[in-house]
Amino acid sequence: MQRLPRDPGLDALDALVGEWDTEMTHPLLPGVIRGHTTFEWLTGRTFLIWRSEAPPDTIPAAIAIIGGGSTPGTWPMEYFDERGVARTYQVSFSGGVWKMWRDHPGFSQRATGVFEDGGVTIRWRSELQQDGPWKPDLEVTYRRRSGR
Repeated sequence: MQRLPRDPGLDALDALVGEWDTEMTHPLLPGVIRGHTTFEWLTGRTFLIWRSEAPPDTIPAAIAIIGGGSTPGTWPMEYFDERGVARTYQVSFSGGVWKMWRDHPGFSQRATGVFEDGGVTIRWRSELQQDGPWKPDLEVTYRRRSGR
């Protein structure tokens, strides 16, 4: 079976691989929500699998697959969650900064995750735009449980 060429830029995503405890806040939900996230490579290291969980009736449990595409250093991400939502985002990772975005009329999103404390913490902030100015959305602090 022939293998397609692999973007060597995907190696930067190794920084995400492992298990993370999460603390999340969202403008529509009270308090801090604790959850769990894992990142792992599919065999062949061409696609990164991202799973996230939180308590029921808070942030939806989700799975996303990052990889593929034709632009080196930027990869599509297919997102699916327990509500039945499916969305396509773009992802990049460079210099310890993880970015994700989706430009869609009526509902665009963007997020930036910055690595801190030698890679054991990520501060991730997202915004959304619904035919107006950008507004704060989900914020997540990831703390490495295991990996790398």
